[in-house]
Amino acid sequence: LATETREFLATRGIPLTAWAFADPLGRALVSDTLGIEGIPAQHLKHAWIAEDPVGFAAGINRLLSEPELAQSLGEEGHRLVAERFSNGPIVEDFIAFIRSRCP
Repeated sequence: LATETREFLATRGIPLTAWAFADPLGRALVSDTLGIEGIPAQHLKHAWIAEDPVGFAAGINRLLSEPELAQSLGEEGHRLVAERFSNGPIVEDFIAFIRSRCP
C-alpha cells in the first residue's frame, strides 16, 4: 500500500523503491516496522517508523504539519539508498565477496 502526496510517501513494503525514485530532495517515508525490515533506517533520521496504526497516522499528521521535518527525512532516506543500495556499492560489495572466495 502506498499513498503519495506532494509532501511525503506513506508506504508499506516499498521503502527502497520510494526513496530511490524520489527526487534527490526526497519525500519523507512513513512505514511500519515490517515495511522497513532489513533496511538500516532510523526513526526520525531517515523515516517515520510506526509500531501500530495510531503511530502511523501520527507520523502522517506530524509530517504534514512540519514540512521541514518531512524534507529532512526525505533527504536522509534518499541519501541512505544512494549510499547503501545503488549499483556502485552493490557491485563493490559483490566484487569484494568474489575476491574473498577466490585465491
